[in-house]
Amino acid sequence: MKASKPYPTFLSIIFLLSLTACVNSEKKSKSPSEENKKEAEGTSEETSIALPQKGDYKKLFALDDQCKITKTEIATLYGISISDVKETYNHTNTNGGTYCSFHLSLNNNTETVFGVTSFKMPNAQVRDEISNWVTGSYEKKFLQISDSGDHYIWKHPNQGYYMLYNPAYANGIKIQYRTMLKMDETQKKYLEQKGIQALDYLIEKYKN
Repeated sequence: MKASKPYPTFLSIIFLLSLTACVNSEKKSKSPSEENKKEAEGTSEETSIALPQKGDYKKLFALDDQCKITKTEIATLYGISISDVKETYNHTNTNGGTYCSFHLSLNNNTETVFGVTSFKMPNAQVRDEISNWVTGSYEKKFLQISDSGDHYIWKHPNQGYYMLYNPAYANGIKIQYRTMLKMDETQKKYLEQKGIQALDYLIEKYKN
């Protein structure tokens, strides 16, 4: 009897190797790509900045042609006469919101400017800004949560204004609580406090 030829065995080995390579290739193709990893990381980061919402704030972040606060409300907030509140500007801005400002004559003989700006910003960008505040070693020093517990407030370290964002909504609000005029630390602290109170007031005013 003739010995069997080795060719079928050799071909069988080649087939098995090819099949193994295909299986490994499928496994690799099913593993998460770098893009999917980044997307998953992004979802985790977005979740980390989420705050339990205590109300509906669509009205607060709505863009219209009305100032978010009145002269009477400002006078009450600062404990001054309405005659000491002079509106200096009230106009729709290029971002689709409004900018209004007031000159205030306070009881401690301080002269300052109070302003409210509402502006357009996509929710994704709002969340990016908040993430930068939360993760930035310098930025987080000036970050706090509103009294309501569901908004982020960031204070500019030098220029006398606060930014208000909510991770669940598009758009933002800026409160200018003082000008760059020279003043002592007591006056600065007082105006900073009033700026925060104004933001907390607006949150409650427009909450549904």
